[in-house]
Amino acid sequence: MPNHVHTLFTPVVEFGMSQIVHSWKSFAAHECNKLLQRSGRFWAREPFDRYIRNEQHFRNALA
Repeated sequence: MPNHVHTLFTPVVEFGMSQIVHSWKSFAAHECNKLLQRSGRFWAREPFDRYIRNEQHFRNALA
């Protein structure tokens, strides 16, 4: 994966994870493409978004 990001966040009830990630990725893609003076797809097509399942999964994600 040539360009990706790792984040941990807690969505508020009104917004789902997919809405939040889409917003971040859309904004970042437009800004990066402007800086790079290019257009088109910026992010890899296959997302790997997932909810943290439990405390152990959270600790593993921090490592």
